[in-house]
Amino acid sequence: MSCVNDAAVEGTPVQASDPEYTLRWPHEVVLTELADLIARAEQEGVGPAWNEEVETLLRQAFPSDAPVRAFRRVAAKSALSRNAARDEEPF
Repeated sequence: MSCVNDAAVEGTPVQASDPEYTLRWPHEVVLTELADLIARAEQEGVGPAWNEEVETLLRQAFPSDAPVRAFRRVAAKSALSRNAARDEEPF
């Protein structure tokens, strides 16, 4: 994975010229779909089914699996943080 993609996971914006992050769909469609997923997460919470829906959206909207890999890393870190806060084992 390139350092640009790693930087995206760490909060640095992805360069617009990065071919792994070129949208297949119109920008507005992706934003609408993501907004719907975020709204559902705020109402219902997140879990494996929600994560799978996000991954499906990312697979369809982008030509590479770099966005899915980045999402998985962030989701894994988030799950570990939630489990640590509740003093639970992550697996």
